[in-house]
Amino acid sequence: MGGLCLRKSDWRTVGNMLKEEAGRFLRTAKRIVGEGQEPWIWKPREDPKNPGAGRPPKYPARPMVVLCLFKIYANKSFRWVDGFVSENDSLRKELGLTEDCPSYETIRRTMSFLDESYLRNLNKRVLAELKKT
Repeated sequence: MGGLCLRKSDWRTVGNMLKEEAGRFLRTAKRIVGEGQEPWIWKPREDPKNPGAGRPPKYPARPMVVLCLFKIYANKSFRWVDGFVSENDSLRKELGLTEDCPSYETIRRTMSFLDESYLRNLNKRVLAELKKT
């Protein structure tokens, strides 16, 4: 993220630019993920003997997919994504997450449920949209 020479800039400006870039990416990713079909992650079980077993998900699927895309885009760890989103109230609200943010483990678990081709397709569409602007 960011193509700015850090040596010649003050850190407040750098931080604000990174937040703006992240916000632009997250808004674009949210719109593109929202246009497609619902991610298959949280589908109810189809076993007639045991329908809907287990705890229902705490977070909606679409914001979780957006966080996984952001992790790939930023090329950072799951803990970094967790910290970044939990510290930015405006980004968290824009994603549709409530007062609490999913933990790094929840984001990691969601990433393991997603198909790689699904994420690649979404990532291509988001990056193509960002290149237009």
